[in-house]
Amino acid sequence: MSRLNDIRETLKYVEHQRQALMNTLYEAKKEKKDPKFIVHTAADILSSSRECYDYCASDILFPRRGGGYPRTSFLLTTITISDI
Repeated sequence: MSRLNDIRETLKYVEHQRQALMNTLYEAKKEKKDPKFIVHTAADILSSSRECYDYCASDILFPRRGGGYPRTSFLLTTITISDI
């Protein structure tokens, strides 16, 4: 459950950063100035979003069992398909 909370908190942070980026762009357009350092904000947004999707994909593909190891049947299927 803590993973879900981490994902939710990260997505809240991403939304906050997105809103800050939109405000920066709006102000720059209004004042007819070149916005500075938006590349870093955009990269932070993309990186944080990607992290959330990686967590979700990992949880779907490798659900945890008692020992926290990937399911063997999925692992064998992956090895068999990749060997073809």
